[in-house]
Amino acid sequence: MINNEKRRQFLHLGAMALLLTAVLVFCGFSSSGDEPAKEMKTFTLHMNGKVEKLQTDKETVGKALKKLKIEH
Repeated sequence: MINNEKRRQFLHLGAMALLLTAVLVFCGFSSSGDEPAKEMKTFTLHMNGKVEKLQTDKETVGKALKKLKIEH
């Protein structure tokens, strides 16, 4: 049988874990804390007879290509 002190510690730890989870969800898992997490977008690149699927957080394909240093 679990004594009252251990039960209290277990419930306290559970409450702290629940609070931490709520904070992470509310903040959007942002690593910097200043910006919300950016949505990743997938696009297909056809170039020189090759087809590649790429992911980016940039708003446009042009900005994604610039980040990847691909001339268009």
